[in-house]
Amino acid sequence: MRSILLCVDESSYATPCAKYTIELARLMEAYVDILYVSDLKNLEVSVVADFGGSLGIKAFKELTDAKQSVEDQKAQHIERKLTRMFHSAHHDGRFKFNHRIGAIVDVFEEFKRDVTGVDLIVLGKRGENSEHSKDKLGSTLERVLRASTCPCLIVPNKFHPLRKVLIAYDCSEPVNRALHFVERNTFFSDCEIHILTINPDDAIRDEFDKACNILRDVAKLDIVTCERKGEVVEGIDSYIQENDMNLLMMGAYSHSAIRHFFVGSSTLEIIRRSTIPVVAFR
Repeated sequence: MRSILLCVDESSYATPCAKYTIELARLMEAYVDILYVSDLKNLEVSVVADFGGSLGIKAFKELTDAKQSVEDQKAQHIERKLTRMFHSAHHDGRFKFNHRIGAIVDVFEEFKRDVTGVDLIVLGKRGENSEHSKDKLGSTLERVLRASTCPCLIVPNKFHPLRKVLIAYDCSEPVNRALHFVERNTFFSDCEIHILTINPDDAIRDEFDKACNILRDVAKLDIVTCERKGEVVEGIDSYIQENDMNLLMMGAYSHSAIRHFFVGSSTLEIIRRSTIPVVAFR
């Protein structure tokens, strides 16, 4: 059985994240683990001293207990809300809510070691501490993107049905994994698939043509291909707007033959500017 890991907090992104997860779980026939992580740093007892002597560990212990209680209440609130959403979508019995304490990247290891593994991670573009800032991504998102070995779906704060999918092609291993993901998930046959390459040399163009032929001949998909010149981030962003795309799939942090394509900050800049969900492959 396929498995989706949905990461949530109390931000406004939790609801669209859940909606996309429910839609994909239905299409992929996948089990969903919902994960809420209480940051360990926020619960640790600080050691504070003043010049008159110790302030006393008891006061800090009580403060930590109070913080833990608040986190438990937040987790229960989120669990009730998402349980209603999954029940309403008739996804009963195929999801589980998990509350953990620690660093979210470390917590992932528990789910990666599970028998089913994780096929897709879903998380919001920004967390509750940065959701009102349009100029930066959530710090958790950046840590997850760099640490995860499975594809990550980064969700904006609005949900739209998945109808038109753009694959940004750069001939790297990560984007080839994106193509395999499209090939083996039959629900893409109901989508309009666009494949965009920017500034390709002859070798990249040959691989681009081969990839397109595989999707046409093997996966039996109707695809739209496009080659453009110019700055990559601007090119992807303008293509999304011009063609009303609903989902972007791309390689993340890849060092391909076109090194300037998706290296480091370009990956984050594309995600930051995108108004549609992005699936990033490592």
